[in-house]
Amino acid sequence: MYKVVLFPSKCPSTHSWIKQYKDGDKYSIADNQFRYHIKHGCMKEGEHYLIQTKEKKKCKECGQFIIKREKVIIK
Repeated sequence: MYKVVLFPSKCPSTHSWIKQYKDGDKYSIADNQFRYHIKHGCMKEGEHYLIQTKEKKKCKECGQFIIKREKVIIK
């Protein structure tokens, strides 16, 4: 995942999801969307990271799974 700064005024697509944001807004985006939109110049890379599951266990009382995740920065 990437944390990016959006610039909808530079996006050539008129029906893009980016148009609902303002210039300078920060947003977390998936890798495939980043690779598509970075070619247009409508976003600037801030931070590249990965969300990893560290612990997964089942609650003894209610039976639901408890998942603990951690953000790992990729250089």
